[in-house]
Amino acid sequence: MKRTIMSCLMALIVGILCGMFIYLDLSIDMILAVANSTNPFIEIQALAANLFEGSITPVSSFAVGRFAPVAVLGIAGFISGLVAKDANRALVACIVFLAVFFMGFVVFTGAALEFESIKILAQNMTWDLAISFFILFISSMIGAALTEDELVGGF
Repeated sequence: MKRTIMSCLMALIVGILCGMFIYLDLSIDMILAVANSTNPFIEIQALAANLFEGSITPVSSFAVGRFAPVAVLGIAGFISGLVAKDANRALVACIVFLAVFFMGFVVFTGAALEFESIKILAQNMTWDLAISFFILFISSMIGAALTEDELVGGF
């Protein structure tokens, strides 16, 4: 249980940090400028909305020529799999990661927090969410296979 929770936390931390530096192209100076601005909460909300939206919409990002979501999801999934050391734990971490990022997208973009509106939004993003899950899942399976305690099948 501890390893699963650590895997979920590592995936979220790595996903947010990689998203900040890879997807949003932020630098340390830009982050300090946001922190020292007159109203940092509005700027942080705008950055978070852009981060969460971009990280869980790889298909839409491909359409405009951005490939950063694949890197963000791949790195987060791989690190999560390395920490999990098990395919089942990595699967749970992927589901939690995607759920948290989707809810972050819903909250920070200002969408209505009603079940029906969230359901419609999820249905409109079906391909994006599915591809996001598979990128996370495949990369976490690779990480879990590399650090697995016992090799299956006697190899």
